[in-house]
Amino acid sequence: MGTGAENWFAGLDVGLRAQSPACLAPFAGIGIFSGGNTKRIRVTGAGIDTDDDGSVDEMGKRKDDLNFAASIYAEVGVHFCINCSTRLTASAQYHVTTEERDADFRFFGFSLSFLNEVECWEPLEK
Repeated sequence: MGTGAENWFAGLDVGLRAQSPACLAPFAGIGIFSGGNTKRIRVTGAGIDTDDDGSVDEMGKRKDDLNFAASIYAEVGVHFCINCSTRLTASAQYHVTTEERDADFRFFGFSLSFLNEVECWEPLEK
């Protein structure tokens, strides 16, 4: 399995976050990811017949390497409301994978959300 730094993954990601009800809202969360990836690897010198033509180790041959990935993760981040319907989010996740510990990885994310119905939080009156 590759790491988040090397490959793309497609799958299902489900998480739960706890946050304060404010315009600048730090949050913490946990989640799980399950999915997979594929990458083309060079097989010259590997003793593999990649296309079932009876020829092994053909010059420049490659094959698809399919991988399953699953992880649990902890997450921290912050939401910032630009206005009542637009929000910026920055987050960091640490994924503990089903593979060996050297396959664990960090994931950093930034997003811009356009929300339909959000109650704007007014600053506290003095």
